Amino acid sequence: MAEKVLIAQLNPQQLQALADYFQSRGDLVWTASSLKGVGKVVQRYHPDLILLDVGFFGDNWQKAVPDFQAGANGARVMFTGNGHRRWPLGKHSQ
Repeated sequence: MAEKVLIAQLNPQQLQALADYFQSRGDLVWTASSLKGVGKVVQRYHPDLILLDVGFFGDNWQKAVPDFQAGANGARVMFTGNGHRRWPLGKHSQ
């Protein structure tokens, strides 16, 4: 069954690669290049899955994650990174 997927990545090549993958599975895909754009898509289309680059939040991403999850309207959220940030162990590493 097709899912509604929102992909927000800072790197355009990564965004396109992820969008291509999910579209090839038959999913409905929206992309965003800003947190404002993410918010608009979440409010309008209620995606089932959100792939979000933690780089949007800057160095304080650990504090921003719970607020983002609370506003995701029940969507599953997968946070992504470019490998240059250290991911602290704990609830956010899941």
